[in-house]
Amino acid sequence: MKQFLKPTLQKILLFIILMTIISIVPISLGVTDIRKDMVIYTIGKGLPVPFYMKDINDNGNFQGSSWSYVWLLIDLIVWYFISSLVIHLFRKLRK
Repeated sequence: MKQFLKPTLQKILLFIILMTIISIVPISLGVTDIRKDMVIYTIGKGLPVPFYMKDINDNGNFQGSSWSYVWLLIDLIVWYFISSLVIHLFRKLRK
């Protein structure tokens, strides 16, 4: 298990690429508030849990944002584990 999670250049590079892609792709979290004159939509960034959320009204105007550092930590752990798994499987198949 130590070898599986041990940081290597390949794992770190794959992790950075995955986190960059995940940070760019917005995820719609749906309608969060319906007011008399507008609807508020929440857009998130991050998988499996959104660590950054911003609210946009139905006119496309920015309404506010929030960060969740706990969810960011969860995302970092999950994607590092996935990077380690991909590199491990790639090395195993290559042998």
